[in-house]
Amino acid sequence: MRGDTVRIDGADGTTRHGLAQAPTLALLMDVLGALAAGDTQHLRDALDARLAGSWQDWRIGLAAPLPPAVPGRRTRRAEHAGLTLAGAGGRLRSIAIDSPRSGRIEIRFITGAAR
Repeated sequence: MRGDTVRIDGADGTTRHGLAQAPTLALLMDVLGALAAGDTQHLRDALDARLAGSWQDWRIGLAAPLPPAVPGRRTRRAEHAGLTLAGAGGRLRSIAIDSPRSGRIEIRFITGAAR
């Protein structure tokens, strides 16, 4: 990631997404940044983090408002995106993002032994 652009390399080539035009992606980057920094206060305060489960099978639910689809334009109701982080012990297994604009996006992390 450079500046406010995320580059995704895939089988079909490389795509670039500006975070200002992709609020769901911006939310994901915010969560990943807070996780990498160990910023639990940001997760609690800004993203309304909720923990469920046990150490061996845990989930963290997060929710955040999305900015208007058209910058500067107000909408009748605020749209929210939800994120669910799931894991076991100290390992993150998946991230699911539910957005009214993008639908559901799920990212699964697979270890070499699980392939």
